[in-house]
Amino acid sequence: MAILDNLDNRLFVYDQKYWKKVMSKDYCIYSAPKVIEVEDGVVLPMIKRTDISTRNAAFKGGICDNSGTFVAGLNRKVGKPTANLSCTVAYEIPNDLQHRHETVVFGGVLYGAFSHLITESLSRLWWFADNPETPYKFIFLDSPAFGGFKHYGILEAIGLPKDRFEIIRTPTRFDKIIVPEEAYHMLSGYRPGAEKIYAFASSRIEAGPYKKVYLSRSMLKADELTYNEQYFEDFYRKRGFEIIYPEQLPFSEQISIVAGANEIVASEGGLIYLSQFCRPNTRVTILRRAFEPHFSTFLAVQMKIRNCYLVDAYFNFLPATLPGDSSVYFMGPTICWRDYLDKTGICYETEETSVEQYVKPYIYDYLVEWGNKAAQLSTYKDYRNTSLIDIVENVNLMFCGTRIKRKAYPDRDDIVKLRNENIALKGETATLKGIFQSALTEQIKNRPEELQKVVQDSGIDNIVLVDDRQVNQLKKRVAQLEEQLHDRERSLSWRITKPLRILKAWIKRLFKKEE
Repeated sequence: MAILDNLDNRLFVYDQKYWKKVMSKDYCIYSAPKVIEVEDGVVLPMIKRTDISTRNAAFKGGICDNSGTFVAGLNRKVGKPTANLSCTVAYEIPNDLQHRHETVVFGGVLYGAFSHLITESLSRLWWFADNPETPYKFIFLDSPAFGGFKHYGILEAIGLPKDRFEIIRTPTRFDKIIVPEEAYHMLSGYRPGAEKIYAFASSRIEAGPYKKVYLSRSMLKADELTYNEQYFEDFYRKRGFEIIYPEQLPFSEQISIVAGANEIVASEGGLIYLSQFCRPNTRVTILRRAFEPHFSTFLAVQMKIRNCYLVDAYFNFLPATLPGDSSVYFMGPTICWRDYLDKTGICYETEETSVEQYVKPYIYDYLVEWGNKAAQLSTYKDYRNTSLIDIVENVNLMFCGTRIKRKAYPDRDDIVKLRNENIALKGETATLKGIFQSALTEQIKNRPEELQKVVQDSGIDNIVLVDDRQVNQLKKRVAQLEEQLHDRERSLSWRITKPLRILKAWIKRLFKKEE
């Protein structure tokens, strides 16, 4: 586990400054994962939460103790229990609970999506790598996201055949549940030991024969579309690489191929996580498909890969998100790609990087498919904040090799109008804050019932009617409003300005009564 050195010669990207910053950060959480034992522990299958809203969903359930106190589930972002797809709260233990007189090990939450499965779903199995001969059965929960778990071959490949684990689908109490802590948090970082399960799995399987491997997505059946990956397949095939379509192979064979390779090339996405099974000094080149940074890529690189290169290999001048099931990606011989070839000493003919030959023939199909996808309301919401200047910048950068000065271009008229209205609302907030500071401390103790009603109408929760705490809570609320006023799209929202109007009206009434 280490931060990549010599980043100037490893990052062949459009935005060097940004990527040097994110790749220089240490994502290791330097506290080793612990193990706890829960006597009379209860397993609650995951169900969707309705009290919060996230991109896909958040869940409740997991492991809890005999009193119903939550113990473990899926903590995707340390310090943020409401992160998308997380499971960080339990629900009430039902009365008709099955009781099994067994000691079991909680193995984690199983996903239906490959990339989540070989990262987050294996997060607690460092304990299995340390205790492969344990007599206890492993129990898992099935995440409702992405269609549920179906990749049984992955668990078998790492050493857990079907008779050694069980997916718990009904609320069940066990005499004891051993709970290893998560070592991998996809949206935060990883802990020492997270890599153990990958090394253990690789050690069980004979290394494959191919020394140079290209992992392709071109045969993958998915909602997303990637144009022109065939270009890279042909380029590397000419240089002796074996082109591998992982989804067509048993997972044990995928591990074998990666473990035996000296050099791996793959486009960014779920295939990168297979590199966790490679040897530490294997050379790995990641061909990026979109500007949107995929945070878990940083973790994969830092956890295992010592000899890594990132190359922006995309011509997505129109918006595309990564990950994005409805996105359209357009790959090809970019400026960054040619720079990578030159600086790493890979020989090529000039015509092999011809935009005329390998980019232009695909532009029409790319535009048509992108238009079809973007016209869907479910996709449009991901793209709606893109401005014209973003597209102008992309075209100049990818096709002309030049950077424009964004600050020199004026914003749209409606954005300027919103910004000015934000400034006016911010001034009103500042005025209200001054009134609060000078009046509330004295007046709050005389009208507790009236204040409580105003507080409830304003959306300020859990306030305690004690002078200093009330003042602090109101100050925090004003600070929150100031922050919200900077949001261009919500600055005119009736919902956001309602607390200001209510509090302002109340203060006016308060002083009127004093008169």
